[in-house]
Amino acid sequence: MDIVMSPLQFHNYFANKILFELNDKYENEDGKVIELNPIINKEISDCEDKKFSSTLSIKIDNEEEPNTLPFKLEISITGLFEVDVEDPDCKDSLVKNNSIIILLPYLRSLVTSVTAGANIPPLVLPVLNLNSLFDE
Repeated sequence: MDIVMSPLQFHNYFANKILFELNDKYENEDGKVIELNPIINKEISDCEDKKFSSTLSIKIDNEEEPNTLPFKLEISITGLFEVDVEDPDCKDSLVKNNSIIILLPYLRSLVTSVTAGANIPPLVLPVLNLNSLFDE
């Protein structure tokens, strides 16, 4: 069986922003379920000479009611990619969807590492269907 390489190549990623603030004014009520409601965003750079970058970010904050969450968290990562395909529809799908899907495990890992490193129960994001989240 021949191995078929994807026309989308992932070169590297880096963290643009990692912000964690523990909320000293938060008071935990026994048995209370905390609703985090993360805001997840993506940004795709223009594809120039087959190279592009995708940024995936998460924000967990409640600015309207600041003392309802135990912490504030913002993480943003950027992946560097290259796509080698001529079909514009295929290229568009690879750039807009697949690059973000590739970045998600890195973002999830950072969220867990940052919260665990803060010596609080680690936050493990569930597996997300980003295609439906960013349905365009």
